[in-house]
Amino acid sequence: MSNFKTLEEKFLNDYARIEEENEKLKAEIEQLKDQIAKQSKNFILDKMVSVEGRKAVFEKICSYWTPGTNKGECDFDAWAMDLMSNLPRSVSFKEARDYFNDELELRYEEKYEEEVKSE
Repeated sequence: MSNFKTLEEKFLNDYARIEEENEKLKAEIEQLKDQIAKQSKNFILDKMVSVEGRKAVFEKICSYWTPGTNKGECDFDAWAMDLMSNLPRSVSFKEARDYFNDELELRYEEKYEEEVKSE
């Protein structure tokens, strides 16, 4: 049995409970909006630092010279291992190769094109 004498009392009680829940949800939404605003304020700078940091790490682990590709005949992994001669001992070649695959492929293509043009 319910504690309400009339349907109207039940409705008003339910309405008050829903209003209270609604206000809590609105407050949570505002908090989340504030968090997003704080995070996105520096998004562009954070992204720039991330990209530049990635470039810096890649350049740091690469040797000062780019080995030749033998006009594309050189095995890519062997070439990449020669290029990434400054890998810290704590990082495996496979881990670095997988992580920097895009950069390695670009560097390989650039070196290949340079070799073909110089014929």
